[in-house]
Amino acid sequence: MKIQTRKNLNIQALNRQLRAHFAKIKDPGKVKSLPLVDIIMSGLAVFQLKIPSLLLLDDMRSEPLAHKNLKRLFDIKQVPSDTQLRDVLDRVPTDEFRNSFNLVFHSLQKDKALEQFKFFDGHKDQYLVSCDATGIFGSTNIKCDYCLAKLQKSKMMTEKKLHYHHQLLAASMVHPKQKTVIPLCPEPIIQQDGQAKNDCEINAAKRLYYHLRAAHPKLPMILLQDGLYSTGANVLELKKHNLSFIIVAKQDRCKNLFFGFDKRKEGLKDTVEFTNTSIIGDKTKKTRTRTYSYVNALPMTGKGDVAVNFIKFKEAIEWIIDSGRKKGTNKKKKSNMLGSLILKLAKIILKK
Repeated sequence: MKIQTRKNLNIQALNRQLRAHFAKIKDPGKVKSLPLVDIIMSGLAVFQLKIPSLLLLDDMRSEPLAHKNLKRLFDIKQVPSDTQLRDVLDRVPTDEFRNSFNLVFHSLQKDKALEQFKFFDGHKDQYLVSCDATGIFGSTNIKCDYCLAKLQKSKMMTEKKLHYHHQLLAASMVHPKQKTVIPLCPEPIIQQDGQAKNDCEINAAKRLYYHLRAAHPKLPMILLQDGLYSTGANVLELKKHNLSFIIVAKQDRCKNLFFGFDKRKEGLKDTVEFTNTSIIGDKTKKTRTRTYSYVNALPMTGKGDVAVNFIKFKEAIEWIIDSGRKKGTNKKKKSNMLGSLILKLAKIILKK
C-alpha cells in the first residue's frame, strides 16, 4: 500500500504549521539581527533538503535561486550563517522541539495516514515503534557541557584518550509492509544536569517512555527493542507506562528465561510449537524450515516477580550444491532468533 499525498500533508502545509509553532519558542537573544524562527527553519531546511553541510547553506545566501526556494518552501526571510545557526540552536532547549514532532504526528493521525501502520497482534490493532540508539557526534578535541566522555584507544593503539560524544535514542513508527517510517520525538543521551556519571541508553529509555505516553496517552504501541533491554527492570518500566513490547532475548543475558522455557517444554506444560516449511531461492532452490515455540507467563528472574510471554524461533536452510567440486553436497545453515513478548501470543502474530 502506497502512502497517498494529501493536500494538508504536503511539505509546504506541514512547514507552515511548524513555522507557526517555532515562532512561539522564546528567543535566547544571541542574534538580535535575525528572528529565531528563521534560524530554526534554516536548520529544518538542512535536514529536509539533505544539505550536506552547514557551510553549503551559508553559500546559498548569495545564490538568488536557492534563496528564493528557501523562502518559498520554508518562508525563511533571512538565511543565517553557519556560525549563527550553530551558536543559536545550541542554546535552544531540546524540550522546545517536542511539540513539533507531536504536531506533525497529529496531522497524520487526523488525516488517517496512520491507518496503514496498524498492526493486528491477534487481538487488536496496535502500532509498532522501533527504538534504538545512535551516535551523532564524536571528537577527542571538541566538547561541550552536555558531552558524554569515555576512554578510547587512539588509532595507533598506543594510548587511551578521552572521547567526547553525543548519542540519541531514536523512536520511529514502522510497519513490515511500509518503506516509510514516522519519526517520533527522540531522546537525547547527554550529560544530565547535576549528574557526575554519564547518561546511558537505558536511562534515556525511561525518559522516552514517559514522553511517549505524555504525548500519546491512548495510542496502543508495541515497542521493538534489542537485547540490551531484556531486563526485568525495563519490562516493569514498560508496564508502568502501559507499553507492550517485543524484545530480543539472548541466552547469556536471560538464563532464567531459557532455563524456565526448557523446563516447561520438558514437562509438556502449556508450550506450543509449530513448523513452517517453504522453498526459497532463484537459481539454487533451498528448503527453509522455521520452528516457532512459545509459552505464556514465563518468569524472567529467579524471584518470579516479572513474567513475560516468550517465543523461541529457529530457522534451518538446506540446499544441494549444483556446481563446482562440491557438486551434490548437502549444505545446511542454522540460525536462531529469540524474543520475549508481553502480548498474548497467537499464531497470527508469529506468521506476520
